[in-house]
Order: sequence, then structure tokens, then C-alpha cells
Amino acid sequence: MQTLAGFADGGAVLGVDSARNAVIVEGSPEAVERLARTVDIFDVEWLAATSFVMVEARHSKPADLVRDLEATFRTPQGQSGTSLRFVPIDRLGAVIAVAQSPDQLREARAWIERLDQPASGEPRPYVYRVRHGRAEDMARLLRDLLDQRREGGPTEAGAIAPRFQSAELQSSTSITGPTGGASASSAPTSSTTQTQAATVPTTTQSSETSGSTASVLTETPAQRSAPVVAYGGRVRIVADRAANTLAILATPFDYDRLLPTLEKLDVQPRQVMIEAMVAEVTLSDELRYGVEWFLRNRLGDGYRGTAGLDLGTLGLAAPQTGFSYILRNSTGEVRAVIDALSGASRLSVLATPNLMVNNLERALIQVGDQVPVITRSETVVVDQSSDRVINSVEYRNTGIILEVIPSIGADDQLTLQFRQEVSQVAPNKVSSVDSPIFSRRLLTSSVTIRSGQPLFVGGLIRDDGTTQRSGIPLLQDIPFVGNAFRTNNTTSSRTELVVMLVPTILDRPDDARALQNDLRSRLRLLRDAPLPPSPTP
Repeated sequence: MQTLAGFADGGAVLGVDSARNAVIVEGSPEAVERLARTVDIFDVEWLAATSFVMVEARHSKPADLVRDLEATFRTPQGQSGTSLRFVPIDRLGAVIAVAQSPDQLREARAWIERLDQPASGEPRPYVYRVRHGRAEDMARLLRDLLDQRREGGPTEAGAIAPRFQSAELQSSTSITGPTGGASASSAPTSSTTQTQAATVPTTTQSSETSGSTASVLTETPAQRSAPVVAYGGRVRIVADRAANTLAILATPFDYDRLLPTLEKLDVQPRQVMIEAMVAEVTLSDELRYGVEWFLRNRLGDGYRGTAGLDLGTLGLAAPQTGFSYILRNSTGEVRAVIDALSGASRLSVLATPNLMVNNLERALIQVGDQVPVITRSETVVVDQSSDRVINSVEYRNTGIILEVIPSIGADDQLTLQFRQEVSQVAPNKVSSVDSPIFSRRLLTSSVTIRSGQPLFVGGLIRDDGTTQRSGIPLLQDIPFVGNAFRTNNTTSSRTELVVMLVPTILDRPDDARALQNDLRSRLRLLRDAPLPPSPTP
């Protein structure tokens, strides 16, 4: 088993069945096939009555180490004094020792460790292949850990993990248009400049719309690695982004000190599966006071939860106004709540994304359009008879935008930085600016919950009112008496935006496999279930 463990990679897991004298291998088909071929190499008749072990050569070449070992165990007559045999494995940087008894094997291991010592002298190059992380991140972390200084090379300001800010819960309507040089938008946009005769690229940067205090989750660009100096100038580390490797120039002694730290940093990142649902509830009948009132009056039997108007009391990073309800039941009961909302009123599901993301990485889902907005208009005099109008245009993202950044803490506590925005374009009826109105409902916050615990957040209510006019043509437009020949019908509606997040930590391949089976079962149930009746207007 110890020998096979040196050949196991790709997430393969090894086990032993002593009763059946069998080796159990679990992993991808490629990893299982590779280990099966390795077992065939060692499972031969001439090794049946022997013991063997593979020892990593940390400081010497395997061939040189085998030559020294054979010279150590050779008798004065030039023959081997024991039944020990040594095989160099250059590709793995290891030596396999074969002996007739476990005692001889322990003696061989002791001599291998005794001869495989770091040699003093000039630095030599080493290559460390990063398996799970990014080479530039590890180089930057080693710099900070060892208080290293940089030597040359362009760098960009940044950090390993994204840094983000919490913001307020709000719903707003904004108007954009020519501002005499200033630009305004609600999301990161791309910019171009349009003229009557040509199009010229510009680099106009957008900012948040006036009156909006909500900020987006920002992620700084990754910092490029540069040569790193440590241990008094004896070690140099350069990250190769293309090959995801670390090129290290160090003495064997310094590399031996640095290698355990590299191995502990190069671990597989933990992953989080996020199930989300964004829905819009029409507030009528039982829901006329909002989803909060409905949950407090409907979830008294068989449901346990924590409801409140202060998000700070529910584990959020900063107290904010708005409604949040954290359900502490299984996912099936959360679906029952959604069904209850659908039965009490009209429920329109806007998006149900499921996505997997690494710890401290950003997951983004965007469904919508990019709407052009004129942010600057300038008239340039070409000559005395003609002018040219130059318009600066920005494209604003609209639709459904969901950003989530998970952070796994101790005891499987999850801190979620999430931002949910639902925006749409409406005709501009409040000003003469030739630009559309953007109606936004934005929810940005930070919450700490346990893995698998659903989070139900709402409170963004919008009132819409429309007026329809009908009457007899011409007569309805007569001053003073036109009211007698026309009727005005005013309708109003209230809708509330609700968001449900269910994050689940995936630590092992079994967790991902179980999640796939669960999703497959849900799709099968969805296929066999009858279609629900259409809601009556």
C-alpha cells in the first residue's frame, strides 16, 4: 500500500481488504486504470516472498543513490552481502528497495535516509509543480510569509482573495442621459463613442447612479509574480503562470526547509454548491402586507425559523433595514413554503441557477441585455457651414444579476457575500432627456449560516400604477365638459422580490456525486410531474 500510494494521483483513494487479500481503488477511470497497471507490475511471482518499499529521494538522484547503496552493502569480494536489491525510479524521484525480510527493509530505509542528505555548496534549480492552486498566488504568499523583498518585474496591485464591501438594501429608479461630460450607470459597463461620421473608442469609466448607496462586490486583479528573495538572498522563487509551476533556485538545505511549507500550501480548495432562486411575488389577498406578514402567520405549525426586521439579528454582518427569514428546516420544507406563496398569490420565478464555486472565488450569473445610454453630447464646429455632434455612449447591464462569494470558516460556517439585482428599462416620462429610465431593485449584504441551511431574503417591494383612458373621440377632449364623455381606469399592483440561497460545502468526491444524484432525481420528478394550471389573472 505504501508503494502504491506514491503512484496514486488524480484524487484516487486506496484501501485494503485483508480478508480477500485485495486492494480497493476508488477514483476516476483513468486513475483506476493507471493504478491497476501499477499493481500488475508489482504483483509478480518473484516478489511473492519479499518485502519492498518505495522511498523518495529528496536530495539526490535515484541512480546515484542506488550506486551508493550497492557500494555500501557490497562485500570486500565485490558481491552483495545481503539479499537487498535497489531499483531507481527517476520519473518519481524515488528508490524501491526489495528485501527478504522486514528487518532488512528497515535497514535499507535507514541507509537510504542516511545517504540522502542535502549537500552544501552552490544553489541548484528545482521545479515545484503546483497541483491545486495558482503558482503566482503561492509565490506572493511566500513573500508575505517570509518577509521577502521583490526584485524587478512589473506588478499590479491586488490581493490573493477578492475583497468586497457590504452595502444597503434598496430599490431605486434612475435616469441617465447627457451630463456635460459626467457619466452615470448602475453596473460596470463598456464604453464607446459614436459620432455622425465615425466611431471613436473612449475610456469613460462608469460610477453608481446618483442617489444609490449600494456598491457592487469588487474583485481586484491578480497580482503578477516576480522573483522573490529569502534566506539572506540564497533562495529565488519565480512563478510560471503558463505551466503553473514554481522555479526555485536554492541550496539543497534551503529547499529542504521550504518544501514542507509548499506541500502544506498546495492543498485542494474547498468547493461550495449554491442553489439559488429569485422570484417575484404579487402582493394581494393574504400577501397584501408582504411576505414577512405571510410567513409569520403561516409558519406557526411545523416550521421553525427566525424572522425579524433587523438583518443584524439573523447573523448578518451589519444591521440593515429590510426583512429576512432564515428557515432551519430541510430543503423540501423550503419548497413547501414556495408552494404556499404560489398558492396564496401569483409567484413568478425569475431565475433558479445552480452553480459550484471554489472557496473565496466569485460566482456570477447574468441574464439580460446591455442597453446603450448617451452620457455625453458635444457639438464640434468643423467649419462655418457645418457642425458635428459627438455622442459618448455607455452600455448598462440590465436583467437578473446574481453575484455570490462564499467563505468557509470553522465548523463548516459559511459567510456569503451576495449581490442580487433585478433591473429593467422603462420609457422616460419624467424628463426631456433622450435616455431611458432604469428601474432597479438591488440587494447586497453578508450573512453567516451553516452548510445546507437555506436563507430566505425579501423586502424589496415595488408599487406600479397605470391609468387607462377611454371615451368618445373628439368629445372627450372638449375642455370642462370632456369628463362627461370619457372614463379613466386606474390599476395598481404591488410586487416583492424574494431570494432564496442554499449553500452546501463539498469536501469529498462523494459529496459531489451525491449532489449529482440529487439533481438527477429532481429532474426525473420534474419530468414525471403534471403541469400546474395557469394562474388566473
